[in-house]
This record gives sequence, C-alpha cells and structure tokens, in this order.
Amino acid sequence: KFWREEANEGRMRSLWVAVGVLVFVCLALAQSKPIIPHHYPLYKQCDPAWANDTMGGHDKSFDTICVQGCAMSSVSSALAGRGYKIHPNIVITPKTMNEWLQKNRGYECVMINKFNYCDNLNLTAPQQIAHGIKFISEKEKPDLETVKSWIAMKNPIAIGHVDNKHHFVLLTGFYNDAKNTTILVNDPYFNRPSYDFSDIADIITYHLDNEYQTIN
Repeated sequence: KFWREEANEGRMRSLWVAVGVLVFVCLALAQSKPIIPHHYPLYKQCDPAWANDTMGGHDKSFDTICVQGCAMSSVSSALAGRGYKIHPNIVITPKTMNEWLQKNRGYECVMINKFNYCDNLNLTAPQQIAHGIKFISEKEKPDLETVKSWIAMKNPIAIGHVDNKHHFVLLTGFYNDAKNTTILVNDPYFNRPSYDFSDIADIITYHLDNEYQTIN
C-alpha cells in the first residue's frame, strides 16, 4: 500500500512538472510576437511573368531572373513597397526593374573561375530611378538590435546575404522577444518566411526617403 501511494505521488509530481513546462512554453510563445512594420510585395524570381528574362548576360539557361535574380528582386520588392516607380509611372517589378537596369548600366561583370559573370547588380544604379534612393553600403552585419532598429524605422532598407553568401532576401520583421533571433524576410526564391540572425552574413543597405520624385 505504501509503495502504491508513493508511486501515485510520483506520478502526480511528474504531471505537475509537465503542466508547468507546458504553461511556460505557452507563455513564452504568447510573449514572442512578430513585428512587421511595413508590408512589401513578395516578388518571386521564378514567377512566369519574368522568370526566363535574361539579365546582364545572355545565356538563357544561366543568366535569367529565375536563376540569378535574388538581389535584384529583393531591391524591387523594397522600392515597390515604398511606392517608388520608374519614370513616368511604371510599377516596379523584377521585370520592369531588370529592363531598366539593362538600359542604365545596372549590371556589372566579374571574372569568377575564368568565367565572365555579368549578372551582378550594380548597387549604386537604383539611385538613378528616383530622388530619395541612396545606396549606403554592403558590409558585414552589425549586432541584432541595430538590424531590428533598421527594420522598425524602415530605414535603411536591409537586404541580407544568406545561405553561405549564395542568396539575398529582404529583411522585413523580427520578434519582440529579445532572446528570439529570428528575422522575418521576403525570400524571392525559397518558400521561407524567416532566417536566424546567425544565417545572415553581410547586408546591403539603402536609405529611402518617405517622399520621392521620379527622375526624368
């Protein structure tokens, strides 16, 4: 009898511990809420409307928006989301942005392993689209709180280099829990809503004025 009572007490203690853990997890999840200060259009590189359009190069199996257009698509998402247009009144999409870049020295060629790779976005080129767009830099990421402040203030626009520096995404949000290092993104290729801060290497930044005027 004594053994049964002790066993029952042990089971009850285990049950209460499990309930306590569950309550703690639920409270933690409830307190960790996503903060998305501004909603940007999610442009996908492989959208049939522009997937096969070539960029700086002319190889239709390699130099297309679907294959190479992650940075350009992320910049397009940022500019369109903030209301910028290509003169006179063209909505910015990866297709229209790419066409504009091709006409305005928007791509640069870089020799990689004896291959002339010509789909690199000229990061200063978007400044010519409209007054109020200013390229700041591409450099190693600062601390997490600084990046969160950028996203919260909507300036500078931040485009993160992820996937071991093979891919670019637009940073759009974060969680209010200081211990949560998840960064919400618009990913132009993968169906991924977020990356951990540790997955981000360098960051491309642009300052965008709230008011803008297209350049004739």
